[in-house]
Amino acid sequence: MVRFAFLLSFLLPAFAASADTLDLYAGRYLGCAVSGGELVPIETTLVATVDGLAGKYVFIESTGRRVAGAITPTDRQSADTVAIIWSDVYGEGPAVFTFADDASRFDGYWM
Repeated sequence: MVRFAFLLSFLLPAFAASADTLDLYAGRYLGCAVSGGELVPIETTLVATVDGLAGKYVFIESTGRRVAGAITPTDRQSADTVAIIWSDVYGEGPAVFTFADDASRFDGYWM
């Protein structure tokens, strides 16, 4: 029992540090995305979790249809680059977000 508690005391700070650094990227981002060959407005909301960056997004097609989607974490690639999985009515796939130094914006490559 003592070993488990000792190990846990070393693991928790590592998880906390990971979430803390991702906290910089948590928030609401407004932008544009290419969907079906057209440029559409998109709102992305991100939260930092112990597993990585998660959240949701909504984009509006030219017909006015609102398409909601989910973002689940996969991997931290570098200090300012995060990989995620997106999913919506059109399917799911990987994406990579590269954030500006001040986290005011990101470039996303949705595959």
